[in-house]
Amino acid sequence: MIHALALGAVGTCAVVMVGDGSSFANRVLGELASSMACVDVATDDAPEESRTKVRVVTRRRTEIWDRGALTKVLMLEGKDEVVDAVKVAEHVRARVLAPAPSAASAPPQPIASSDAAGAAPMSAGAPAAPTSVDAPAAQSGEPTRPRLAFAGGIGPTLDAGAVGLGARVAVRSRVAGVFGAGAMAIAPLVAATIRGNESDVDAEVSTIACGPVVDMELRVPRTSLTGSLGLAALLTYTRATGFANPLFRVRRDGETRFTPTLTASAAYFVQPHLAFELAGGLGVSVPDIEIRFDGRSVARWGMPYVFSSGGIRIAF
Repeated sequence: MIHALALGAVGTCAVVMVGDGSSFANRVLGELASSMACVDVATDDAPEESRTKVRVVTRRRTEIWDRGALTKVLMLEGKDEVVDAVKVAEHVRARVLAPAPSAASAPPQPIASSDAAGAAPMSAGAPAAPTSVDAPAAQSGEPTRPRLAFAGGIGPTLDAGAVGLGARVAVRSRVAGVFGAGAMAIAPLVAATIRGNESDVDAEVSTIACGPVVDMELRVPRTSLTGSLGLAALLTYTRATGFANPLFRVRRDGETRFTPTLTASAAYFVQPHLAFELAGGLGVSVPDIEIRFDGRSVARWGMPYVFSSGGIRIAF
């Protein structure tokens, strides 16, 4: 049962609503009541032979019935109750306000034919705003994607074959449809350590990377999940610090490289604007960097460069 106030006398409105008692059903009822003359509330699922019935089945599924027959199923995004409720209300309003077919016309195929037996208050507003029935239906099937997202996390990195720990921050803006653009930066938290053949010689390697990213969202069956694949043009600065026994001094060397990188991410939304995110990248330095101990090559950086992170994403 929906705990909300219905406008109009029971049984006289052109629209009747059957809800599941959820907060989303109450929100849909509120949107319908604010945009239409009156809305009846039914506590059961009895057939309605002469009116448009709105039936909230689940959070993501809402059915539209006309003249006792199911005529439309709205599959909603499920992230934002306000956005989804407005979509349902717009769709129902367009169907109810669509002009009724004349008696001499072809069989009553248009969905708005049920309005002939509807209430008089609705017919008064029909000529003022005739709306295409198909337009809201197409809109309701289009997912609502965030315009802007910020992400951050930490995870292991692979520098010259050794494992370190890094932090990643990123920002992404939706450009068009599933395509987006942004930027990311990776900074070392714990340097990767490369051991030489001698027990008293080793080196620490750390890399800072930043650059623009373009990516494409991946469609997945569940609306709470999202993924992406992209390409980043990273500028990397790698520093190697060599340590030896007391007879040798510490030496530091740094190199800057262009590192094209393939990126991937997956996020699970626990709230409409908050998600847990896993991200990673695989890049190749152009050219790679050779790391030497006492004139001997012991490792090469950038063949490949790997980073990963686990953290959160905030989307708007």
